[in-house]
This record gives sequence, structure tokens and C-alpha cells, in this order.
Amino acid sequence: MSGFTYFDEAEAERRARACTLSDVSLAFDDLLQENLVIIADEEISDEQLFCLAQAFDATHYTVQLPEAYQAAFAAKATELAAPRSRATWIAEWERLGFPEPPHYDPDTMEDTDFARTLEDFCGSHAKGAFGSEFGPRMISPEWHAALDPNSPEQRRAVSCVMLGAHLSGFEIGIIGNEKEPE
Repeated sequence: MSGFTYFDEAEAERRARACTLSDVSLAFDDLLQENLVIIADEEISDEQLFCLAQAFDATHYTVQLPEAYQAAFAAKATELAAPRSRATWIAEWERLGFPEPPHYDPDTMEDTDFARTLEDFCGSHAKGAFGSEFGPRMISPEWHAALDPNSPEQRRAVSCVMLGAHLSGFEIGIIGNEKEPE
């Protein structure tokens, strides 16, 4: 992905230790196919969490912390990346020439209703994007699997669904990125 910083394991460890953390290890998760920075310190301050969020922002490493700290770290990392992410989404939305995305108001709309509104907005190739057993905020694995990556219309529908959801404030998830053991 463009905009991501790539560096080796020695640099990853150096960055984590620079946050005054001592129990640091690195691993590769074969199932999820991702590089991990594993922090096992028993006590981690807010300052250390913010330091980690800055150190691994826009990198190809996933920071894994004790369960008690993971949510707070995720919130800090998301907050740090939000302005850059939103600017990227807006630029891509405009580049693709989409009109103003639909408005999502969680106080007045059901998730299912907005999901259908976004599918309708994005056109016929977006139908079923949110129709899965995992709920209205999850991209349907069946819909995604049926897409033809060589179809410009279908790629455009994926862009519309993903960007439209983000720009509307409709948080979505994707089931996937797993590699089955051989």
C-alpha cells in the first residue's frame, strides 16, 4: 500500500523499545499474514501507548498488547490516523467522480437501512455487499468472493461501498485476510 513505511525487524524493535517498553518480541502470524510487534509488559502508560501509536502509524506492523491495553491503543492509533485517512478517502472519492455520499445518522437510521441505502447508491454491482450472516456492518464474504477483479464496474462498486461507508461515518468490517494452513 502506498503511504506505508516499511522497515526491518531491528527497526521495529528499536521503535518499540524507544517507548520505554522492555518485553518486546516480533513474530509473523501465518494465519492472518501479518507482521506483529508483541508487547508483553504488564504495565503500560497512556504515554507509552501513544508512543507506540506514533511509532507504528502507517507501517506494515500490527501491535499486539496485553488485552487490558489493546482497546486503548487501537483508539489512539485510529485517532492519530483519522485525518490522513479521511483526506485520502475524500481525494479518492473525488477522483472517481462520485456525487455526495449518502448521510448516515445513527440516531435516526437503522444500520440495515443505511447499508441498503449505500448499496442502492453504489449501483447494481453493490447489491448484497452487506447481506451476510455477520450483520449489516460487515462486508459479505460471498459478495466479495463473487466479484470479478478484472471488471472496472465491479471495482468501482467496491470503491463506492468502502469509501462511501467511511465518508458517511458508517463503520464497517471485513471478514478475511486469513490463509488456511496447508
